[in-house]
Amino acid sequence: MDIYNMAQHFEGAVCEIRNSKNKLISIGAISRITEDFFEILSYNNDLLPILSINTPLKISTRRGKYFIVVQGNVYTSSESRMTLSEIESLQEVERRNFFRVNTNNILTQLMYVNDTDKKPDQSKEPIPVYLENISLSGLLFSPVNNDVQFAYKQKLIINVPIYRQVLPINIIIERIEIIAEQNTKYGCSFSFKDDKQTDLLCSYIFTKEREMLKDIKKLH
Repeated sequence: MDIYNMAQHFEGAVCEIRNSKNKLISIGAISRITEDFFEILSYNNDLLPILSINTPLKISTRRGKYFIVVQGNVYTSSESRMTLSEIESLQEVERRNFFRVNTNNILTQLMYVNDTDKKPDQSKEPIPVYLENISLSGLLFSPVNNDVQFAYKQKLIINVPIYRQVLPINIIIERIEIIAEQNTKYGCSFSFKDDKQTDLLCSYIFTKEREMLKDIKKLH
């Protein structure tokens, strides 16, 4: 995807602003994209950090089905407006490194999948699990009862609590992390997610990121 040919599509989109070590430092809104620079404005009355010229940053955003990650250097910086120059696309980067938030081990349910229609298998009881983090591409969970085990590439459905509703999402186990005898974590990708689910996830993640940044500012 050529970012510049779709510049107008992304203008106005909410974006993550991360430093070179991938640490989230702010949330902004893309105002303008040209071949020479990205312009980002403060979002929802949240002030942007004032940064030194040539500070390297990563910008990630999503609108509709399109997702972009770019890196560039700070050209101008104020609390209301920031511009980046020397833009390079990072399209091949691991997406789970972006738009990811901790969910503080929310207790939820996991369901086995009926192979014929990919819907919950009603013949089996739901499994209580802790949801540890979530991104636009996947999530991490751990079973409440560690005696319950899952297999690599196993397909499941997890209920994700978002705002005041529960969002059932189909997942595939991509990695298994055995931390200790009594603690196994499962990293999963989403096997099916429609635009409505993606929009809800994106909105939820941005909300959680803004809350996290505000909490950090209160500590300083």
